[in-house]
Amino acid sequence: MIPSIPPDFEGLRKNFHSTQDASLRQFFAHTPDELLSCWPDQLGHDVLDELLQPELHPIPFFFILRSRLDLGKGKLDFKKIIAHAEKFCASVNQNQLEIISPTISPSLTSFVSHLIDWASLADQLQACLVPIYNLIKTYAPLHVITPLHPQLIKISLHCRSIEKAVEISNHDILDIDQEKCPIKYQDHLIYHYLAGTVQALNKNYSRAIHLLTIAVSAPGPSISQFQIDAYKKLILISLLVDSTPPVLPRYTHSQFRPTFRNLVDCSPYCDFMNLYESVLAGCDDYMNLQKSIEENLSNFQKDNNLGLIRLCMQSIPKKTILKLTAIYSSIPVGHIQSLLKSSTLESTLELLQSMIDKGELRAQIDPSTNVLRFIEGDDADLDRDQAALQRTIERVQVFEEMISKACGEIERDREYLKRLTNDAKTVSSFPEIFHGEKNVTGILEEDLAVDLGMAWDD
Repeated sequence: MIPSIPPDFEGLRKNFHSTQDASLRQFFAHTPDELLSCWPDQLGHDVLDELLQPELHPIPFFFILRSRLDLGKGKLDFKKIIAHAEKFCASVNQNQLEIISPTISPSLTSFVSHLIDWASLADQLQACLVPIYNLIKTYAPLHVITPLHPQLIKISLHCRSIEKAVEISNHDILDIDQEKCPIKYQDHLIYHYLAGTVQALNKNYSRAIHLLTIAVSAPGPSISQFQIDAYKKLILISLLVDSTPPVLPRYTHSQFRPTFRNLVDCSPYCDFMNLYESVLAGCDDYMNLQKSIEENLSNFQKDNNLGLIRLCMQSIPKKTILKLTAIYSSIPVGHIQSLLKSSTLESTLELLQSMIDKGELRAQIDPSTNVLRFIEGDDADLDRDQAALQRTIERVQVFEEMISKACGEIERDREYLKRLTNDAKTVSSFPEIFHGEKNVTGILEEDLAVDLGMAWDD
């Protein structure tokens, strides 16, 4: 039975309208949860519906809701709890949230953790996405990483609902604020690794490559298993998009590539990369490539990368055709059939027409002669290139603005540089070293609390 509103509720009520936010927060933070819960009465009357509004009374609303999340399992309906959580997270502003939780402290992280637990028990984990997304947007600028970023990405992948995760990961992380948003080095790696995965699922492969490269090349005292697993996906996506292995920045850990090559778990990816390049270069290695995939099938399945392997293999005929545009102005379809080792002329014609219809190939097929004639690029291609260039320029401008702002802060406050340096050292101090291991297992799904199978392998 749900208990009635406690007798001491009037004592709480007197504090609801206090103008001293700091003391109000202290009062509610030190009030026992048993008293603070303010359960609905037998008739369903609820202070969170009838007395308090999160935009007007954010502090009492938050602490009452948090206490209910902590104590209310089995007492309250999930729909009621999630409705109050959505209402609070959508209404609270940055100043109010900073008063409630000056840093992303245990009070806020426990609120999110309890919300996730409730949603998981109700088998409605997706219901957490919008509240957590709103908290991230409210608490700090989107270029500052918070401990909530990895949480949002994990849940998005688990629910296979990536819209909010895509939106968050479209923003570059340009700053670390250890005072306000304390994070670990592992948080940074997990976020960029899974954010790259999300962007790849959204078929934004260039963004996926960018994010995975950040994860792989993140400066640190050692090489993390997250970086190894991120590099596996980075290899496959780079081959799929650019037909070449990924290019890593100079500041990548000096032992990363040797370590990757020497790990038994990674050798199938090295073999696939070398044979794939060989096939695209025109060498007769297609059968060797297929054999390598068959021999390492369980390895790719274990890493949940078999779907990416299939996409790479499916792209080989198209890549072979596109290479012809630099050599020929026209070419008989029969010749293309022999290059592709396609079983029939009809299947080759079907592939060519499909590429033309999708805009992947600028060409025309002469049905009377079965000759493919390539068409030179037009203004549409130029417009796409210019749009991509403009997006790059805008990102550089944002980064330049951040650097300029930081330089100004350093000029005004000499201690600012020291704080930035300490933040960077703190984030990079996560001890995770391979010690020359020859076989390291992949990231376990229970370690991330997320299903990494995803849509590629469906």
